[in-house]
Amino acid sequence: MTRDQADERPEMQRPDDLHDKEHPTGETAAEATPPEQAAGAAETTRTGPVEEAVEQAQLVVQLEADLAEVQNRALRAQAELENFRKRIHRQMDEDRKYALMPFLQDLLPVLDNLQRAIHAAEKHAAAGDSLLEGVRLVVQQWLDVFENHHCTVIAAEGTLFDPHVHEAIAQFPHEEVPAGHVIQATETGYLLHDRVVRPSRVVVSAGTPPPTAEEVQEEQEPPDDEGEWISSS
Repeated sequence: MTRDQADERPEMQRPDDLHDKEHPTGETAAEATPPEQAAGAAETTRTGPVEEAVEQAQLVVQLEADLAEVQNRALRAQAELENFRKRIHRQMDEDRKYALMPFLQDLLPVLDNLQRAIHAAEKHAAAGDSLLEGVRLVVQQWLDVFENHHCTVIAAEGTLFDPHVHEAIAQFPHEEVPAGHVIQATETGYLLHDRVVRPSRVVVSAGTPPPTAEEVQEEQEPPDDEGEWISSS
């Protein structure tokens, strides 16, 4: 081999040269990574599962709280719906119970006129008048129909005045009727179940009338001599 051929062969690289090419700065792999980053990576590797478990626990707590709130809302909505149903049923029952109220209020003036006609005819009709008796029977039948539909007469005369069912139109002193009691009813009142269709218009007693001036004077006058002698004997 000639000298020229020997010069043309590729130059063999030394191991140190390869190391220098891979690490131009001349630092090792351990020296290339800062110590703080290596320590942080190692700590992250160690604490990663713990943080994940904590996050999962917090997520479970949050989900349980959300579930409890949703359940409470559902219970409140169910309770409101149940109350609404009860209120509607109660309203429907009351509507059915008092459905005749407007009809009865329209009929009462007609019944009043029949009763007034009976009272007027009693003053002039002869005893045993068949026409008068027939009207009385009609009125009684009318009242029976009212009672069958739970429409009853409000008691008035002699009872204690009740502002819920009575309407006072006058007040007079009365010797026999106690104060605050009804002397008479000028217009009969009616109840439908426990609700007033029309109140009774009544006259109320103011109690025993005060003594007159003559009575007071008689009480104050002394007895005469004859009266004293007679009483002493």
